Amino acid sequence: MSTGSELSAVARRHPAWECWRSVSGLYYGRRHGTQDQPVRGESPEDLADQIIRAEALAQPAEQSGSPVYWSSQDVRLARDARALEQMLSRPRLAARDPRDGGACAE
Repeated sequence: MSTGSELSAVARRHPAWECWRSVSGLYYGRRHGTQDQPVRGESPEDLADQIIRAEALAQPAEQSGSPVYWSSQDVRLARDARALEQMLSRPRLAARDPRDGGACAE
């Protein structure tokens, strides 16, 4: 697959983003119609990862109706898009009660 078609694939997967390759060879993207600082990657795949990361970081830490709360510290600890995706896909652990030796509360 050529780099142009790979970049087109990124643009199709993220339609709210405009993507381009600069003369330096790096790939850039930013939300359509904004003057936000663009995200950049060394390849179309890296750019897609950076877009996913930027979207995740732009989400509020707590959404109404969401069963999971991620603090801003949790998000900062996710150093790249893949780590953040893995963190969000992990099953939630049941709360543990220290009074009964750490067994899961039911």
